Amino acid sequence: MREYPCKHFLKLLAARARAAAMFAALALIAFSVSSCGRGSAPGIEVATEVGDFKSPWGMAVNADETRLYVANTLLNTVDVIEIPTMQISRSIPVLCDPRRLAFNSNFSKLFVTHDNQLESRHCATSKYLPSEPRRNGAWLTVIDIAQNKVTNEISLEVSGTEPSNPSDIVYDSVYDVIYVTARTNFFITAIDPETETVISRISYFTGASPYRLRLDADLGVGYAIDKNNNRIHPFAPDDPRSKSFSSFIYDGQTTGICAGTKGNRNNCPCTANSNCNSNYCDYSPMLPYCAASCSGSNSKKTGCPCSSNSGCDSGICSSGTCLNMTSLGVNDVRGYCDRSSGQCKTASEMGFTNTCENPWDVLALPDLTLYVTCGGSTSKASQSQPVLRLFADAEGFASSNTAVASQSSFQYCVKPTELAADPDWEYVFVLCSGSNKLLYLDAASGDILGYFNVAANSYGLTVSSQHIFVSSSSQNTIMKFSIP
Repeated sequence: MREYPCKHFLKLLAARARAAAMFAALALIAFSVSSCGRGSAPGIEVATEVGDFKSPWGMAVNADETRLYVANTLLNTVDVIEIPTMQISRSIPVLCDPRRLAFNSNFSKLFVTHDNQLESRHCATSKYLPSEPRRNGAWLTVIDIAQNKVTNEISLEVSGTEPSNPSDIVYDSVYDVIYVTARTNFFITAIDPETETVISRISYFTGASPYRLRLDADLGVGYAIDKNNNRIHPFAPDDPRSKSFSSFIYDGQTTGICAGTKGNRNNCPCTANSNCNSNYCDYSPMLPYCAASCSGSNSKKTGCPCSSNSGCDSGICSSGTCLNMTSLGVNDVRGYCDRSSGQCKTASEMGFTNTCENPWDVLALPDLTLYVTCGGSTSKASQSQPVLRLFADAEGFASSNTAVASQSSFQYCVKPTELAADPDWEYVFVLCSGSNKLLYLDAASGDILGYFNVAANSYGLTVSSQHIFVSSSSQNTIMKFSIP
């Protein structure tokens, strides 16, 4: 098992007025939802305006949770915010357009991704390495935490090719590796945080667009989020110094949950052949499920009986069952399990007006549940989009989903993006960037407990043991909520 921070006077008055108004609004929301769900619900503590023209984005909390580090994409700095007071104690100049942050194993170094640098821009010149000229391309900044300054800038170029607009960054504590994804050409670059050198470029996701990465600390499984193709690619991480990522195969033979993909609801609970495409209901497992033989006409035979790989579309047979391949199509799911009745239903029968498009984030819980946010297509930017809850168990993965919460939660969750959970896995937090909401859900059930209003264009979300932090790029605001 894996184990896994006069003009100026008027401007100041206006800024303070905006901050006061925002705090008052957030305090009112906190009061209004304090009776929702459990008695010990999260609450608003403070909203901090970090300053005009900063556009805060990614955030990271240090080891003892006393400081919050914030990447300011327009001002090209990383702010150090003292969490007890939410006051900025230091601003560290960095290269152009910093995006996201990740610490190394002992929190002595902070790594910062950037959009690609242009030699014509002043911020493309390092203030800490005067021997370096202005540069083009993709770079990763290294900040020494003890010194509070940049000590290195790593070129992400590999074999004459560099990633375009590095975005997500993830630290793998098992192999001591930093992974960086790119938003445009979708490379995944592996960096050694100790030597501060590029190890390799991961080529496992050929033909895919791994926009973001998440690591499951319990299963030892990674998830690459493929927004362009509306898919999630599970993979088995390995040490990139000697190997690359490998396939991670989920067993499709999961009983009690509606499984299968479009047009195939095999393995879901059934009664009198209800909702069974195969017209056959097998009562051999603990729960009845819809079954199909591998010789049938159904083109999707995952989960059906097999022998010597005979008739398995995937070509993988284990313990007499055909297995799924590694990719999950989040907008190709048609069988939803209604837990109240134990039956499969369509998306419309479940009350969904939209299927999952443009997956944005994945959160893996210790009970093998996956939450997925569906940001939605551009044409549906103002519409409510689903947040899905996917199920896995000791036998494998069910590729169909149920709603995270009751239908009411979808009425005000427009463009769900970031996901996070508290360290005790009591709450799951969902940032609804299009409707300016922060939902908090019961992690065990997926039921919605309440929500808070957040500032417009909030795209940064990080959680410590005591607080939730939300950053707004357009309002230049960091909001801090308390966790009981």
